[in-house]
Amino acid sequence: MVSKLLLQTKPVYGGNARAIYTMETLPQMATVRAKAMSALAPDSSRKGEVITIAAGLDASAIKTHVLQKVVQEAEGIKLEDAPIIIAGGRGIGSAVGFKQLEELAQMLKGAVGASRPPCDNGWVPDTIQIGLTGKIVSPDVYIAVAVSGSSQHLAGCSGAKNIIAINRDPEANIFKEARFGVVGDWKKIIPAFQAKAKELLGK
Repeated sequence: MVSKLLLQTKPVYGGNARAIYTMETLPQMATVRAKAMSALAPDSSRKGEVITIAAGLDASAIKTHVLQKVVQEAEGIKLEDAPIIIAGGRGIGSAVGFKQLEELAQMLKGAVGASRPPCDNGWVPDTIQIGLTGKIVSPDVYIAVAVSGSSQHLAGCSGAKNIIAINRDPEANIFKEARFGVVGDWKKIIPAFQAKAKELLGK
């Protein structure tokens, strides 16, 4: 018997597996995290009807209330909107190392992101964390520098059109997802990459 219920796929166990869920109630509904997939081109010929349905909740049942909204000022390109992202991992080693990534990102008119360890270590703010517990991004180019490529991190960047990996470990998981890869020390590769970029951009 065909139930015609919506099948929903959701990451579980820290992104190491995917589970398929169904709901027995109607209407069927699912949500998609921002940037998890590329949007289709707008079609102005399609029209839809917005129907407002009263929730019918008793005000006394609402336990949480919004007290204040704080807008964080961001400099440069917003991470989720950046066409190019330079992401650093644990192998960057310090906040100083991320300064080099910022220089490259500015040159390429991109943004800097990070895996979870640099954020946990306080090298960069949590707001630029990419992954299952961070932000989902889908840039044209994603340069992963010293990122091992855990499933949690890949859940946040697998939508990138091109992943370029730089890692000294040839067995790093990130190379399985990368279109291009460079095995070596990022401290030598990034300066060489910057020099070539300056030459090509005429800077």
